[in-house]
Amino acid sequence: MASSASQGGDDEIITAINVTPLVDILLVLLLIFRVTTEVIHEAERPRAIQVDLPAAASADQLLNQGMLNLVIDRGGTLWINGERSTAEAVDGLVAEIARRGATAQALISADERVAHGEVVALMDLLRVKGVKQIAINTQKQAIE
Repeated sequence: MASSASQGGDDEIITAINVTPLVDILLVLLLIFRVTTEVIHEAERPRAIQVDLPAAASADQLLNQGMLNLVIDRGGTLWINGERSTAEAVDGLVAEIARRGATAQALISADERVAHGEVVALMDLLRVKGVKQIAINTQKQAIE
């Protein structure tokens, strides 16, 4: 009978906690939390306006706080300072800049697939409204 007692180790009291399953569960929860927060953060991030700028060797970065940032995307939609707008809104913005006593400047970023006439029409509208400094945004072209 003594031999049967030594073989029956199942009757011993467990005095230690096995933490391996607990660690596995915590790691899975951490992974789920990380993926979930990344998805939420991505959904809250404002979307950029996708524009393929034409290339030019003399392109520079123009950073001016008082400048009107006008974007014409592939579909011909006009964006003014990051908000979807119309050409009629240009008049109000130029007037607001004049009220502040600043010189109105405009930076036009048009997708390279946009018709040349649309860009010229926007430039003409800006000139009629009193904007004398107009720049066309391009991307730097590699010179080989």
